[in-house]
Amino acid sequence: MPVKDNVRYEIIPRKVNEGRKWITVILENKDSRDISGASVELHSTDSSAISVRSTGEFVPNISQDEEVQLPFQIDAKRTAELFIVLDGIQETRPLHWLSSFITVSVGEPRVEITSLFVLSEAYARLETELETEATLEAHTKTGNLTARFWVETPEGELLDLGEENISTMDDGEVKKVSASYVTAIEGLHRFYVYLYEGNKLLERKTDRILVGREEMV
Repeated sequence: MPVKDNVRYEIIPRKVNEGRKWITVILENKDSRDISGASVELHSTDSSAISVRSTGEFVPNISQDEEVQLPFQIDAKRTAELFIVLDGIQETRPLHWLSSFITVSVGEPRVEITSLFVLSEAYARLETELETEATLEAHTKTGNLTARFWVETPEGELLDLGEENISTMDDGEVKKVSASYVTAIEGLHRFYVYLYEGNKLLERKTDRILVGREEMV
């Protein structure tokens, strides 16, 4: 299981069929300090693809090396990324913890976005052109595909970065598509790619990068 800030975490299963399903969130405290009054929530980055019906779970205490398994009900339509939020107390101090994004696959995808990366250093500089690149992999012969790119600025503005049309893909074929963006404001930027077959949305993926002034690098 992956570990972030002394918490091991997992979602099982990571592949489900369409419809209303149950999945399990697993958390393990790898810190020497107990986590008390733990509130655990599961969230989706795209509620139109996977929506979480459960409101959250409460765990009175999670001791060192203790593992808890918590059930959550979801409505699954398309593949999406989920993340876990844990709030509690450690030695009288508030704890607010978020997992990394975890992809939960829904059904048998005709084609999927296997990765989305912003090609940059860890911190991007202002007035620099960034390229965001998505990798697509087909699992059957497809119709005409369109990859559409967006970026959300720190001010909450959503900018259209354009689209790339792919005529068709054969089973097992891999293609890369990309878009560029010139940074104009400091702060956290979120990049999105939406993959369509005709007018049908197949999948969405996201990546984030922090933009700062040159002296931050």
